[in-house]
Amino acid sequence: MINDERHEPATDVLNDGGAQIAKELKELLNNLDLHLDESLRFALARNFANYSTSLLNQLGLLHKLPIFRNGTAKLASQFSYELTMVRSVLANQEKVKGILGGDNQSIADLVFAILISDIGKAGPIKSNEGYPSAVIERIFNQAIFTEVHKEWLKNASPDSFPTPMKETIEALPEADRKNIFENGVFFALPIDAYLHVIKQVAFASAKESKELIAKAEELFTLTEKERNFLLLLGVNTEKTPTRSFFTNSHIRFGRLFMSRKGILNAEQKKVVPMALSHHLSQGVLPKGMDVNSFLNDRALLRNTAFLEILDKFDAFYSRFKEKGVDAARASTWKAILGGLNDNYNQYPDFLTSYREIFDEMANAGII
Repeated sequence: MINDERHEPATDVLNDGGAQIAKELKELLNNLDLHLDESLRFALARNFANYSTSLLNQLGLLHKLPIFRNGTAKLASQFSYELTMVRSVLANQEKVKGILGGDNQSIADLVFAILISDIGKAGPIKSNEGYPSAVIERIFNQAIFTEVHKEWLKNASPDSFPTPMKETIEALPEADRKNIFENGVFFALPIDAYLHVIKQVAFASAKESKELIAKAEELFTLTEKERNFLLLLGVNTEKTPTRSFFTNSHIRFGRLFMSRKGILNAEQKKVVPMALSHHLSQGVLPKGMDVNSFLNDRALLRNTAFLEILDKFDAFYSRFKEKGVDAARASTWKAILGGLNDNYNQYPDFLTSYREIFDEMANAGII
């Protein structure tokens, strides 16, 4: 496996993707609709100025639009979701301060936490290190599950998959198979099977276009070199459930990338634990964090709960927008409640804090 402790120096060359991120951050500062006061603008500008070139470039990998939108016209890049959450925080800056008891610098830190929270979706290493690392950001940027994929699964069966995938799916627990084919939920599908679903829907949307059919084949087929690279990272595409890959891996990949020399400064490093704990309710934490980190720090627990709720709400609302805000709120709380009950039933303070933050965010119109 790739050594967690490797520390390559940061790069000094800003690429096109990194330049686009820098441009987006500048536009945030100049967005009059956000009504930023001068103190907050200064705190944000100071933070943005300290983003390393390597950090900007890595974030830039997440700003690629999905090629196959499958009827979802407003499907955005992965980084656009982060920008949406940042705008929500800045547009509601005083309400956020009231909920979290913070000041302008805490808002700037929260913005940084949002922006880096999913950086692991660009992979743990730079693409010029001799590995096919672009496969990570390709999966996260391009293999995006939407309502049309859910309907495909609900009309499918294990026989809809090639033999090796079929056998793996048939060996899943009955509850998982029922969730896949009756509810259209992909969580238990191995990565190979998940990509098969994405590819079949892409083929259907490509219709007679040879160019689009070839692009679907290219995007959603893993090469042997890519499979071996993922295996090196501890991800077996034939067996690893997609939910595990999506949730666990990007937290680890984010920590691996940001632990490298020259990526972050000392102040930025203090924000990383919260940023990479945004799947806390699901029991997913970065190395060095455990349940005691939150039991002993109520402010950290509330800030992390805020970040996770915002992240999940944005995911549900952006992917299934036609169902409306109320449906996104309901789905968000259902997901969080299920995770808390599964992982922290013995810690009632977790449920209390999450429910308080959720209600305050809903009442404030942040979600």
